[in-house]
Amino acid sequence: MKHRSLAWVVVVVAVTSCSTATKTEEPSVVEPASEALVLPDLTEMLVVRSGGRFGQGDTVRVDLSSVSQDNQVTYYADDGASGSIAYDVLGPAGDGTMVVTAEQLNVRRCRSTGCSVVGQVARGREVRVHDFAGRWYEYAGDGGMAGYLRVDDLMLPGALENKLLIEIRERIADYYDGELKGQVVDGASIIDGCDVKRGDEMLSFEFYTPFSDGPVLQAPSEYFPAYSAGVYFDAPDTPTSDDVMVAGLSGGGGVYCMSPD
Repeated sequence: MKHRSLAWVVVVVAVTSCSTATKTEEPSVVEPASEALVLPDLTEMLVVRSGGRFGQGDTVRVDLSSVSQDNQVTYYADDGASGSIAYDVLGPAGDGTMVVTAEQLNVRRCRSTGCSVVGQVARGREVRVHDFAGRWYEYAGDGGMAGYLRVDDLMLPGALENKLLIEIRERIADYYDGELKGQVVDGASIIDGCDVKRGDEMLSFEFYTPFSDGPVLQAPSEYFPAYSAGVYFDAPDTPTSDDVMVAGLSGGGGVYCMSPD
């Protein structure tokens, strides 16, 4: 069954009343009370990869609670929200955590690819970094492996998860369009919508049936971002044992499909 959301829009109308002064003396002028601008809880961050109007090394103040589905985050000036910036071009302004995105990231003795390698950090490893300068963060790893990591192969944990989620949503949408949208029984579509939802470290792949007595078909994955999904057709008014798998998808990209009789 499709899920539909209803958005309530509240319109606030300010009404003012006017009256005509009858006194002859000069009316007094009352200055309106100035209201202090209330900003959300902002975090100062660095632009570690040039993005839009910002250059590498610029500082921005962002509202991390405002990250959108397309991995954009709102940044602020003193007079309020100024625009949005890609979340995956940001890094910590001081001490912070990044995730390695390269297969093996070299730890260099100084801030240059010409410097000797003192160690390596594997993909997916979270690293504590500080002191960003010239495309490099200083890093002190386990066992005293001090050195520098190039920022091109680092990303904020939340930004990396969002980027992967975007890719998964795109693949599921392609999967729906290519494998499910055309599945019909007696001229009627079996599946008429899909969605990917994220919970606490778990994804839920939801495929919707147009039948009023049909369930929402879900295929959860407990290991983000690995995933798998299977879609079963539940014909109305038939026993559960009569369900037939009509399509499936795995994280490796394997797709199999079987049409119901």
